[in-house]
Amino acid sequence: MTMTSFQMLTRIVNSYNDEERATAIAENRDPLLLPHLTPHITVQEKVLASKVVGIKPQVTEIIGKLPNMKSDTRKTYVGKEYQYAATAFVIDGLKTVLRSEKDKDLDNSISWSISGKAATIDDNGNLIPVAGGKANVTASYISLKYKNGKAIPQVKKKTIPLQIIQNATAIGFQKPVVVANPNTTKATQVSFKISNVTPKKATYNVTSWKVIAVDEAGKDITDTITEDGYKKDAPGITIDAKDKNGNFRKDAKITIPAGTNAKTVIKVAAYTDGGVMATGYIYVTEKTTTVGAANITVEMGKTAKIEPKINTNNDTRYWIEKEITEVKGENGEKFDISKPMQYEYEPVTYSVDKTATKFIRVTKDGTIIPLQVTKASGVKVTIKTLSGKTAKVKVVVTAPAPTSTN
Repeated sequence: MTMTSFQMLTRIVNSYNDEERATAIAENRDPLLLPHLTPHITVQEKVLASKVVGIKPQVTEIIGKLPNMKSDTRKTYVGKEYQYAATAFVIDGLKTVLRSEKDKDLDNSISWSISGKAATIDDNGNLIPVAGGKANVTASYISLKYKNGKAIPQVKKKTIPLQIIQNATAIGFQKPVVVANPNTTKATQVSFKISNVTPKKATYNVTSWKVIAVDEAGKDITDTITEDGYKKDAPGITIDAKDKNGNFRKDAKITIPAGTNAKTVIKVAAYTDGGVMATGYIYVTEKTTTVGAANITVEMGKTAKIEPKINTNNDTRYWIEKEITEVKGENGEKFDISKPMQYEYEPVTYSVDKTATKFIRVTKDGTIIPLQVTKASGVKVTIKTLSGKTAKVKVVVTAPAPTSTN
């Protein structure tokens, strides 16, 4: 038969009084019986490591006794587990803590509950945050108040306010890829702003911004970058990413100096306290005036490739790409920028409408893969540069040519 909290507490009180009477007789003094004592509860919070499949979470930190701090709001994080352990004891009129092995039975009589849906808690005080928000953890227990020698049970509670924080699991820049054009007379400024956050209301703090770059010849020019804000006379690229208090903002301004040549590529990264990062690229390319490509006819069973023609103020070139090697950041960390490529002229992307997807598939490099024969009018593929210049290419898919039978 399961013992109630009141029965358990009564048993402990009676046991304590029996021991105290025997001790008082042996010491030739009056006994200090439990009617003069007041039961109390203290709650301790333990932070458990994040769960890993197959590995039991271990205690990594004990962050204090609760609820000694009446107005304190505890910060807890989604992805970690917490455990609340309650300890029962009594205090006499002289503030002396009295606790015996039998008092441990009372520890198990604590009832745990939590408000809202941001976290769950079980009978053993194990709390699992599941979403950002606020919640209150409550430990309920029975206390005895004595009146005229009679024990009167009272339900008491200790409440711990929580702020549950959901760290971002992914972040991204509002515009992760930007094209800048060479300018011989003045600097060019490009902005990156973090806006794509997963989950939407997740919390994150930017702990650093990093910029690396290679010039038109593929040479690492990262060591010429100035990271403490724009300087008019700076010899190379500058990044302005701190507020007036010296803290990193959630946006950064990259200034590209006058005279920077086409094919220069700049990689920008924002790092957060939650371990996720956003990356973006600036490609310095010749300014595109128009883009186009010849129409294509392709037989079933064969492939064809779109060859975009990029027109600039200086000349007309077919789109080309050149792979560049891995470079290192200021702390020796490696950045693989072999993809995306180093561009002299704007890179392009390809897209088709829903109807066209029934007839062709277009790969990232512009290869046309026929799926079925089209009408003579064909279907359309859209070519688009990073700066927004577009063109339509007609693709006609024909039946395979008949094979000769000799």
